[in-house]
Amino acid sequence: MDNNHCFITCLSTRFKYNVIWGLIYFSFFVKCSYAQELLDLENVSIIDSSLSFDQRVHRDHYSFITFLSKEYPEFQYFSPQYQGQILTTYKKDGGKWLIGEGNIKSPGGFLLRNYKIDIWLQPDYRAIYGNLNKAVEAKAGLLVSTKVQILRGLTFYSGLHIPLINDIDQQPLSLRWAPSYLDYFMKIGKSGYAQLSSGLFFQDRYGFKVVFLNYPLDKSWSYGMESSFSGYYYFYPKSFKYTGLREFSFLANVAYRFKNHDLTLKLSGGQFLHSDRGVRADLIRQFKRAEIGLFGISSGNGATIGVDVAFRIWPGTLVQNKRMRLRTAEDFPFQYLYSRGFKIGEVFKTYTDLSRRLRQQHVYYWNDN
Repeated sequence: MDNNHCFITCLSTRFKYNVIWGLIYFSFFVKCSYAQELLDLENVSIIDSSLSFDQRVHRDHYSFITFLSKEYPEFQYFSPQYQGQILTTYKKDGGKWLIGEGNIKSPGGFLLRNYKIDIWLQPDYRAIYGNLNKAVEAKAGLLVSTKVQILRGLTFYSGLHIPLINDIDQQPLSLRWAPSYLDYFMKIGKSGYAQLSSGLFFQDRYGFKVVFLNYPLDKSWSYGMESSFSGYYYFYPKSFKYTGLREFSFLANVAYRFKNHDLTLKLSGGQFLHSDRGVRADLIRQFKRAEIGLFGISSGNGATIGVDVAFRIWPGTLVQNKRMRLRTAEDFPFQYLYSRGFKIGEVFKTYTDLSRRLRQQHVYYWNDN
């Protein structure tokens, strides 16, 4: 009997079927249970004392790996995945988490069988404040989204956008596609990470985006770049229109993480969207359940300051079984800055922010919790 089969058998015998389902259905009202945690595991791989897995419910892997290290002390190495690719390998030594050298690989080939049908609910909200005639102008909707893990690293995002209110522009309140695109994530060497995306994105844009980060998960300094080439698309009740690819953006960045304070200072510069050239400075503080950042931008289109937050939307998993899951968004970002139509320092948006994802994996953050 192989290790994978032993692990699955252990889990199935340890928790009775009716207890697991009872906890799932009550997860809307209570915090995630032990049984719930186990059902969140996907794409599990085990070799000797090494465990690798993916999970798409929580903002980071810290709580998962802490939980598993206590319940299953036979595992010494933990290798969390993102989109089926191993991010790094952790081991615990003397009460501290360290980056280790793992001997495990995530499963390859066609991965649909290893992942649940994953559907999540996420607000889509934009607001402008300060109009004397109308204090708050808002554009809001609900995203019913899904992502399909096709191959190791290759994911397809899609869904539906349900508009609710629109005081900002003339876009009709009609059901339309949510951002739908292919996304490929890969690890390069020990600390390099790359993400390539193509399709229909937020801000009514379509095109291509490339992100590269050299982000050692046990060091303070990191650097990277992101670039996009895009045009506009428009969904109308009975038609679809689009422009040609015409806007190019390129931003380089460097960041320094302060070891004992979960605080990151990040500087970015280059060409934003709308051919707007300038610089941006972010000061980001990580908390256990959220991330809060303050930023300032100075560019050809003007100067402004703002706030950037990201958090998991309560309650998380609403219902799931072995094949499907309905949940709320594990990482909902919200940004506010005052630009009032001047398009200052705008950046290309996708469902995930790679730098935020990697900040959650840093051992400085893990050892501070």
